[in-house]
Amino acid sequence: MSTTEDEIIVEDPTAPVADSPPVCSTRTAEIAAYVFLLALAGLMGFDNWRTGMGWESDGPQAGYFPFYLSVILAGASFFGLVTIFMAKTRDTETFVTRTSCAA
Repeated sequence: MSTTEDEIIVEDPTAPVADSPPVCSTRTAEIAAYVFLLALAGLMGFDNWRTGMGWESDGPQAGYFPFYLSVILAGASFFGLVTIFMAKTRDTETFVTRTSCAA
């Protein structure tokens, strides 16, 4: 039995190249996601307001609960955008590289 401590290094062939230029940063991806969610909340809020989001004599209308969920989603998205823009440090971490897009 051999007592040598040989280390075998196997590189991942699907790993992105270290010097690949960035396409998008994490901050940009987060801003895009928050803007998309804010737009979705606005669309849902308008549709549920149009359907009826009030309270009638026999109970809530069809859009009552979904309207307030869309208001909460819009508030959370707006809060996320504010925290990104008010951050003292800029996140420069790469989200997507050019070689990972080409795969």
